Amino acid sequence: MKVKDFLSELDKASENNVAALQVPSKGDAIEFDLFNVNQQKSLIKTVFEGVEGIVNSNILYNNFIIENSKEDYEFNIIDKISIIINLRKLSLSETIKLDDTTYDLNDLGDLDYTQFTTNKIVKHSGITCNLAIPTLTTDTSINKKVISALSKLSDEQKNTDAVNLLLTYEIIKFIESIKIGKTVLDFNDISVYEKKAVVDKLPLKLNNIILDFIVSNKTKSDEYLTFEDGTILEIDASLLSSE
Repeated sequence: MKVKDFLSELDKASENNVAALQVPSKGDAIEFDLFNVNQQKSLIKTVFEGVEGIVNSNILYNNFIIENSKEDYEFNIIDKISIIINLRKLSLSETIKLDDTTYDLNDLGDLDYTQFTTNKIVKHSGITCNLAIPTLTTDTSINKKVISALSKLSDEQKNTDAVNLLLTYEIIKFIESIKIGKTVLDFNDISVYEKKAVVDKLPLKLNNIILDFIVSNKTKSDEYLTFEDGTILEIDASLLSSE
């Protein structure tokens, strides 16, 4: 058999590597292609890219979910956690080795979407912010700007400024709009650069209130990803590189 014909047969066989997975925000299942070798290789490359690699792995996972989904749906970053874990179990193994200990991913159970605060209105000093869990589209768009910003920093600057830069952009992801008096600024209508300029001018108190919203949801995500012994499973490149 010619290689071209064999690849065609392989494509047909891959059509059977499909799984129906529950999407938390949808409250229903969507069919997904399982992870493939090329996706695994793309992720492993990010391990050697430092801080940029962490951000790039997040972008890749977002892309994989959208590419592998059999349905056009606006996934968010909470959906992402559940989908990745379940795809990983079916694509590679239900167990994973972390620090020489083997864990069963089934022990994590199911993600309870009702535990998350998906939307919230916060106010301070006459400023009202509409907050929401970001979609994968928003997450990827802003992460690409993070990569661009990091590329302009020296290694020394990355050591001192990367955390603050990442935090600022993380806050941007969760803001849908800001209102002062009768004036409303829709974050969907402005560039990421403009969003950052606005966030940099927010009162510290309001900034901390927004952070509380983000941390609260991150804590719930970590609870879902925590094994009985307290070990937290990280959603990074290593998730697809070991069993």
